[in-house]
Formats: sequence, structure tokens, C-alpha cells
Amino acid sequence: KGDIYVSADGVGCGSKEDPADFVKAVEALKAGHTIHMAAGTYKYDEMIVIKEDNSGTADAMKNIVADGEVVLDFSGMGYTGSEADKSNRGIALCGSYWNIKGVTITGAADNGMILSGHHNVLDQCVFAANHDTGLQVSRFNTNYDNIAQEISDIISQIDKVLSGAKNSNLLRQ
Repeated sequence: KGDIYVSADGVGCGSKEDPADFVKAVEALKAGHTIHMAAGTYKYDEMIVIKEDNSGTADAMKNIVADGEVVLDFSGMGYTGSEADKSNRGIALCGSYWNIKGVTITGAADNGMILSGHHNVLDQCVFAANHDTGLQVSRFNTNYDNIAQEISDIISQIDKVLSGAKNSNLLRQ
């Protein structure tokens, strides 16, 4: 399967005429291909985790591109101010070699995104109205002994990450 087309209410096969579900597309995307997100508001009530083993390569990144105004709205998670909210992030990007362009992430009960893989690029992304830091660069896998095991290469790319991010706070741990 090559490029995949998705929409906010997609349940189809992933063609332009019959778009798929975004989360299923993230899980199915092959290296070197692109998820094309149709304009719209994609509503979620739980975190989307892009796992470590769901990675592209240096020569074949995995791409997510907004075709119009795309909002990933995590306000369905709810926010109570409780201790449990501290792990309710919108997206946990643990995979490596992902390129995400033009997406707005909003409404998460904690960070809009925790970025913990290697060699990921966020371009023209917006992190707004999340209940904690919009974008956090930190380890996600608590089994690692130190932060360098998970995000050592990402630290050098903070300027690239921030260059397209508007209205975001960055927290690096």
C-alpha cells in the first residue's frame, strides 16, 4: 500500500475517494509514503501513540501532510486537573523519521505532543490550547535509564521543530 488518504470521519480503504481513519492509517503507513489529511477537525478522547517500531528511515521518511486546515482536537479527553491528566497527551511520537506538516494539535489534557523519537521534523505545526506545554521533547519510554537513549538525536533538531511551530511552548526534560 502506498500513500493513504484520511478524513475526520473516514472509515474507508484509504483512497482519495474513500478516505480511511487517521489512527489506522498511522499504524499502516509504510516508509517513504504519505498520509494526506483532508481538511477538518479530527476529534479524539484518548492519546495517539506512534510506537518506536513504527518508523521510517533516513532515505524513506513517513509523512503526514495536511491538505487544508487540519485540527487534531483532543478536548474529548476532558480535563479535571487531577494527577491522571498528567499523562493525557494528544500524540506520543516515539517513532523515528516522521515528517509532519501543517497540523494543529489542541485540547489535550497534558501536552499536545510528546516528541521522543529520532530525526523527526515538525513543519508549520501549531500547538494551541493544550492544558500543559504544547510540545514537549522528552523520553516517553520509562524503561530507559536516561533521556539520551530515546531522544539523543532530536535535541539537535529543536530549531527545526520550532521554526514552523506557532503559539507553542516547548519543554525539554
